[in-house]
Amino acid sequence: MKDRGIFKSFIDYIRFPFYRNLEKNTKIDFDFPLTVFVGQNGCGKSSTLQALYGCPKGKSVGNFWFSTKVDPIGEDEERAALIYSYNDSSGTQCEVLKSRMKKGSNPDYWEPSRPLKKYDMVTPPDGGMDRYPAIEKEVLYLDFRSILSAFDKYFYYQKPLNLKSKTKQDYLRNRSSLLKSVIDDNIIKKVGSRKQNRIPTDFSTEELEIMSSILGKKYHKGKLIYHKFFKDWGNSIIFDTSELAYSEAFAGSGESAVAILVHEMLKVENDSLILLDEPEMSLHPGAQKKLKNFILEQIKKKHLQVVISTHSATLIEGLPSPAIKVFTQLPNGKFNVRNKSLPDEAFYYIGQSISSTKKIIVEDQLAMDIIKAVIDEIGEDCASIFDIEFYPGGHSIIKSDFIRVYSQDESNVFIIFDGDQYPTTYPLDTSEIPVG
Repeated sequence: MKDRGIFKSFIDYIRFPFYRNLEKNTKIDFDFPLTVFVGQNGCGKSSTLQALYGCPKGKSVGNFWFSTKVDPIGEDEERAALIYSYNDSSGTQCEVLKSRMKKGSNPDYWEPSRPLKKYDMVTPPDGGMDRYPAIEKEVLYLDFRSILSAFDKYFYYQKPLNLKSKTKQDYLRNRSSLLKSVIDDNIIKKVGSRKQNRIPTDFSTEELEIMSSILGKKYHKGKLIYHKFFKDWGNSIIFDTSELAYSEAFAGSGESAVAILVHEMLKVENDSLILLDEPEMSLHPGAQKKLKNFILEQIKKKHLQVVISTHSATLIEGLPSPAIKVFTQLPNGKFNVRNKSLPDEAFYYIGQSISSTKKIIVEDQLAMDIIKAVIDEIGEDCASIFDIEFYPGGHSIIKSDFIRVYSQDESNVFIIFDGDQYPTTYPLDTSEIPVG
């Protein structure tokens, strides 16, 4: 679908002349509509998601990354900047530069800038346009580490607000009566002229079916209520299964996260950019696999571009290598991004044990040494995937016996023949090779 141009307003790559702790001139290609950032904690995955958030028109990286007295952003070396590329409706490649600068009292303003020669940028043809316009695209950014329900926000981070409520439990019992009336009557409560909630949203049949499939439950009804009855604004969710009805206070955090993700993804416009930071939080591997399938279906249906930061082997498994970007730390402390990785290679970097290595069978010791040298040259992550063996008897035995056995039920066995049984030319006379 991507090769046929189905995906419109698609960010094809982003590069960083200078940005946070990424290696200078890091470039990330988006060759597959679902991209997964993989790596250990603190290696730049989330900050790269935030950079993507700041790419479209009207969006700013400064919403997430800004200077404070404790964490000042110095520019002694170079101004922070990002460059991204997309094709416009005519198929023209457009490169857009955004740089961090001070504007008025805001030191963290990100301004679209004219192309700079030092960045070797794609420039508009002569015609009065000094720069390409920023891409116009709806963006949905969800950080699942920070998605807390209204109940959890109060219960874990607040104290009772008045003398009547001596404990958190007292306060929640008292205030929940307001939430209950909103749920039952679909009304808006006010304190003076200030609204305390939005009208509850009923989950659609489609949303309930998807949530049921992912979580392995049967949801009959459900509501999403955005309110500030528990001091801070937040979401409450009412789940209704065949057994009982309950709120997010008694649901698992994974239930609430899936409900919000499904609801938000079904709402977004076609061709949107979806950024998900650790969506696997509190989900078991089976639910993670179904969640990945749901995301892929939405990509096909709505032509979405989705980028996920994750530590989940389940979300990585089965994806093609161009979809997997591995973040690793260099000796100088900066972070490098590897643009193509097999899932098993990515598992190596996040410390996940590999479920099964791949076996390569060759004809003799020399073939084994050659292939081992090639794999070792690629890197330790690749070498960890393979076992290389040679079996006495050579080509004829492998062909007549081993292939028949392994083809029955083994998917991780590969056989490589030398080709010397059927030479197409005479072997080279080594004495004819010039000394130089």
